[in-house]
Amino acid sequence: MVRRILLLLGVSIILGLIWVLLILLSPYDWYVLSGDSMEPTLQENDVMLVRLSPDSWKRGEVVLFQPEGAEWMHVKRIAACPGDQVEANKTGLYVNGRQILSSPQTPLGPLQVPEGHVFVLGDHPENSSDSRDFGPVPLEKLEARIDFVIYPFSRIAPVSSEKEEGK
Repeated sequence: MVRRILLLLGVSIILGLIWVLLILLSPYDWYVLSGDSMEPTLQENDVMLVRLSPDSWKRGEVVLFQPEGAEWMHVKRIAACPGDQVEANKTGLYVNGRQILSSPQTPLGPLQVPEGHVFVLGDHPENSSDSRDFGPVPLEKLEARIDFVIYPFSRIAPVSSEKEEGK
């Protein structure tokens, strides 16, 4: 019995070390979330595995970037890509004519997202500073894509490209 426990412990430690080495030797890093603008998808103090400089960026992905003049990194979801049309009014926020937020918004647009930029939103838009405030984000400012929550252990999961409902 003791021998079996020691074997399981040894295998667990070896697998953990392999996982850590894969992270250290790969294009991944980790980031701790501060704030609640991405709830319920991400929560304050979540530790996330981030893919540094992916080859491309897609609508729905959650990204890490630092807006011009900001003191800290932001985590937001890409809501619109270059060439997309964004408009907000008292009935909601629309991308290419499709409603993505149904709550009243400060009037915006219509705005065509410029080439080389994306329009980002927090998943908790009532408590988010995002492209509605600071405008489209240049692609070169995007530093990483959030791929996975790795801590707390009760929340270990991949980060979906679809916004979670609830809140």
